Amino acid sequence: MSMNTIPVEVVGDIWYNPQCIQQALDKIPAGQHVVLDFCAEGPSMYALGICDMLDKWLAKTNQGPETIMVTCWSNATEKIPYPKRLCSVPSHFWKLSQSYWRDLENSVDAKLFALFLGRSTMARNAIMYQIATQWPDHFFLSKMHGNQSEPWHQTHPGSDSVDNWTLDAQSMITWYEHCPVSSIDNKQIRDQFGDPDNHGRVNRSLLDYYNQFNIELVCETYTKGTTFFPTEKTVRPIMAAKPVLVYGPIDFLKELRNMGFKTYSELWSEDYDNFEGPARWDRIKKIITYIISLEKHRQQQLLEHAKSIAVFNRQHLEKFIHDN
Repeated sequence: MSMNTIPVEVVGDIWYNPQCIQQALDKIPAGQHVVLDFCAEGPSMYALGICDMLDKWLAKTNQGPETIMVTCWSNATEKIPYPKRLCSVPSHFWKLSQSYWRDLENSVDAKLFALFLGRSTMARNAIMYQIATQWPDHFFLSKMHGNQSEPWHQTHPGSDSVDNWTLDAQSMITWYEHCPVSSIDNKQIRDQFGDPDNHGRVNRSLLDYYNQFNIELVCETYTKGTTFFPTEKTVRPIMAAKPVLVYGPIDFLKELRNMGFKTYSELWSEDYDNFEGPARWDRIKKIITYIISLEKHRQQQLLEHAKSIAVFNRQHLEKFIHDN
């Protein structure tokens, strides 16, 4: 039986080659099978419109969903009607964390929070801008060097609009033209684990600064639709026993709990896990404001409690890696 393999180019929540895939599908005669290769990425196929395109092609060719094979797709939660093959769940980032395991103690002047911004997206840029202009004294910040244009200059289908994230878009754009936040480790890399000779080196270099803060704000790679694809952004602070707030997709924290990890609902509201996009970030901001506003002794009690949960998660991570 003839099989036609088509690579899906997805980075984060942006699908970069819909036209190429549509053109490839249009050339495939009815009766032939299709293999979609996601190259170990974990997007929501529904949120990005991939399922819609496939279903229209199936209807046009009068074929059933069994004629489409999905391979190397690392989404642990979304249900699709197409058969899957070589779809790694959980993601490869869990085991790779062994390459940068380390014990750390906070410095006496550690900030309350940290945000390490890698590849620029509209959400990440808006979040860093708001943090840097509202709470500069409470955050340890880093923005990785990159060659790609800022997200408001990108026109890919599905890209966030800057107006969805701020009422004063021009101020944010102007701020980024002379961004005062630099890369703390001076690293530039396209894929955190793409270079086998320097396996995980970016993650290890960031760990040199993990004694400078108490809670990490994680901005995950896939944040739209039904997906659960924890990358090094989530695994690294778990490995380093750091409490986290996670800007990610709906039910991200729920899925972490399903894996046996603990989250932080004892200490702050985690109803933000029921939302995505700006609505999720608005609820995370309330948590940040709440922690900052606490009296020193109550703040210290909260941090100590959060640290005990993070230590449990690190121990669970070690067991999880061993068992998997």
